[in-house]
Amino acid sequence: MVRFKNRYLCFEIDYETHNRPTGTARVSLTIPELASIVREHVRENFGDYGLGSILGAFTVKYFSSFTNVGIIRVARDHYHMIWSALTFINYIKGTRCMVRVIHLSGTIKKSQLAAIKHDRSMIHRLTALAAKDPGSGISISKVQVEKMLRDSENSIKSLEP
Repeated sequence: MVRFKNRYLCFEIDYETHNRPTGTARVSLTIPELASIVREHVRENFGDYGLGSILGAFTVKYFSSFTNVGIIRVARDHYHMIWSALTFINYIKGTRCMVRVIHLSGTIKKSQLAAIKHDRSMIHRLTALAAKDPGSGISISKVQVEKMLRDSENSIKSLEP
């Protein structure tokens, strides 16, 4: 029996906050839309060969539109194509952005832990922003923060390999 070897890329989308009073940009993005964007960038940069290479194991396993953190699974031999394509994404739905790979792993468990850690830091950063600047338009109570942390962790842990 042959075992398929995959890599999991945990990434973050950082939207440009220029001219936004709250300091955070919100773009509604679904998993199928994100997968389509990544596939299109692979096609642009690596052609049909690159697209055909990644399609066997390529899957967007998780994406949170609140913290803009996601996990992508791809075959081990072709993870560098996905990483490159993510790096070349400059606009999503007309909003300027930058995509950073936070963690690369051979198991989904380690990627889940990296995503949970990053989600926690993002949620704490948002609450600090809300506490520091009451006029920012972000009002988050301690109960809401705890609920967001729990929901984030539960949704990431519920991923199947």
